[in-house]
Amino acid sequence: MQHIHLIGPGAAGKTTTGKALAARLGYPLVDLDREYLKQGDIDNDISTRGYPFYVKRNVDLYLELRERQTRPALFVLSSGFMTYDSNIHKAIVDVHRSILTSPTTILVMATFDQASCEDETVKRQLLRDYARPADEERRVIRERFPVYVEMGAIQAATDKPIDKVVDEILTQLPGAASGSAR
Repeated sequence: MQHIHLIGPGAAGKTTTGKALAARLGYPLVDLDREYLKQGDIDNDISTRGYPFYVKRNVDLYLELRERQTRPALFVLSSGFMTYDSNIHKAIVDVHRSILTSPTTILVMATFDQASCEDETVKRQLLRDYARPADEERRVIRERFPVYVEMGAIQAATDKPIDKVVDEILTQLPGAASGSAR
């Protein structure tokens, strides 16, 4: 079963892209952050129990949700999911490997120019209720940008209308001829 994974930093446009792409393909959408929030509070878990607790819980949730799928699904992964330290969870190395070697993994970024990506990501993040201060957001994207640009079989910039983003992805997505991968 070939799932689609959208990876990338916070505020890259993964959820928006995921919703539009899943609708176009007829795939169920699994948004890992939204699923986590059904069971707990991300910020509270990180601040009271620590980042390793959150990572373990998030990876376990991903594995559970992936196992539950009876047909291909589109997964929108948490912003840091692909940067988790391999020592925090026993399955993370295998999970990362399977996602990174899949031809249906899509890296979503605001843009692939680092300075522009930093500016746009910070701008988008500050519109969210749970944003960190601007300097912290900039530090995170600056650290993760070079890591992310090495990932993804398909790369999509969300600096254009969402329909155009989806069209560009579909031209690169294996089995997505005529806009349907069913």
